Amino acid sequence: MLAENIHTFERVKINHVIDLFLIDLSLPYGDGLTLIREIRVGTDDYIIKTFSPRELLARVQAVFRRTLGNKYPEQAVSLSMEIAEFLDWKLDLSSRCLITKDDKEVELTTAEFDLLRAFVEAPNRVLSRGFLLNQLHSLDWVGYDRGIDGLVSRL
Repeated sequence: MLAENIHTFERVKINHVIDLFLIDLSLPYGDGLTLIREIRVGTDDYIIKTFSPRELLARVQAVFRRTLGNKYPEQAVSLSMEIAEFLDWKLDLSSRCLITKDDKEVELTTAEFDLLRAFVEAPNRVLSRGFLLNQLHSLDWVGYDRGIDGLVSRL
């Protein structure tokens, strides 16, 4: 959704969930820094004009990988009550626990939990190795991309 000035942005943010802000510091009817302070959004990246669309896309993808699941304060959702249910299992996203149908807790490694969370947050979708690796590892991780196969098998 495009908001060409601060007034339009105020109307847009009320009716839409916003995953990413691209804010120009020089806005009509106000400046971008004031807007950032008003909506309590920290900056995750900064790019100087002129830039290529390819560079912008790469930076946007990197921000999404780093901030997956984050929302700005007005849209923050409490994870304390989030429980994903599938088959006879429950995944408590706040306490990072997997629970059986008999209410027994199953121990998971961090990677197993993160992988299972990626699956329950994208039901009925095919997820690529690249997507799953991005959910499990930081950008500087260098490893064997087929290693994810073993982790999927364990789950």
